Amino acid sequence: MVVISARELAQSSDKYFDMALSQPVFLRRRERLFEIRAVEGDNPSPSGDPYFANPKNVEAIAQAIEYNDRHARDGGQSQTFGTADEARKYLETL
Repeated sequence: MVVISARELAQSSDKYFDMALSQPVFLRRRERLFEIRAVEGDNPSPSGDPYFANPKNVEAIAQAIEYNDRHARDGGQSQTFGTADEARKYLETL
């Protein structure tokens, strides 16, 4: 495991990105550590879920988030629940 500063990453980024292929590399910034990690292909899923390897699926999710954000800004109604049971009870009333 290697812990580096932002300055070290900026000065030798290729070195640390190559290193992250074979061992954990962490970037220390203020009081936090950020992991630099290589993933296969364009899959943003930390678990490697193949669903997210398909760009169409990722785009569909992005569009749904944008639609919901736009709907909320335009005065659309939304419902929030504190627990899963509250959500189930609400859905049973529909």
